[in-house]
Amino acid sequence: MLDVGVRPDSILLVAGDVRDPKTCENLISKTVENYFNPLPQETEKLMLDAGVSSSNILLVAGDVRDPKTCENLISKTVEKWGRLDVLVNNAGVISKLGVPVDSEENFDYTFDVNLKSIVRLNKLAIPHLEKTKGNIVNISSINALTRGRDVPTFYALSKAALDHYLKYEAPGLAEKGIRMNNIA
Repeated sequence: MLDVGVRPDSILLVAGDVRDPKTCENLISKTVENYFNPLPQETEKLMLDAGVSSSNILLVAGDVRDPKTCENLISKTVEKWGRLDVLVNNAGVISKLGVPVDSEENFDYTFDVNLKSIVRLNKLAIPHLEKTKGNIVNISSINALTRGRDVPTFYALSKAALDHYLKYEAPGLAEKGIRMNNIA
């Protein structure tokens, strides 16, 4: 198993979808899952089927573009478990369905989900992560570095911006004892 420096009792907040909840169970004991699934019982069933204990799951529904959702994610996590150790920014979109990929509406949507929500969540989480000397993991993309086939421009740009955000933010966070990394 990959050693990511997470303690067995870590409080992990996943902003976005957990595709393999068993992986999370192997790394942590308590998971906060932000989901956009209109059927929360499906999200919970997926996690329970993977062996995650119901007492170790907190589901918070909402759209990460909404500041209230971001506030709820952080506050409900800390309210339930008293701390936050790891924030995984896993929310992401390639483009908005039903609108032209080169439209301003799609640009705004893609950047709001793939960058702005991450900056917002990080800002809200930092005071808590500073106390625990915690970690932030942002999910980027190889498309930030190289042109992919049939990859929408705004998606690649948003992930490149996320990589640059890391370069500018990580050194200051390290001074506070917080480690921030991007993975693709």
